[in-house]
Amino acid sequence: MPMSISSTAITGDDIHFFHDAEYRVRLIKTKRIGVDYAGRWKDRLLRFVDAANPVANKLRR
Repeated sequence: MPMSISSTAITGDDIHFFHDAEYRVRLIKTKRIGVDYAGRWKDRLLRFVDAANPVANKLRR
């Protein structure tokens, strides 16, 4: 989600959700970021991104 709308309420009129029965999410699991304090949990693959998201290409590098 772009930072410009990250604080937008999802119950308002600014965001619309569409259902696509044909779409299948493919998830990429990555390490969490900004959690160096988390000890042994900091390197766990607990961040999930849709592979179709443009951000996913950057995370694969």
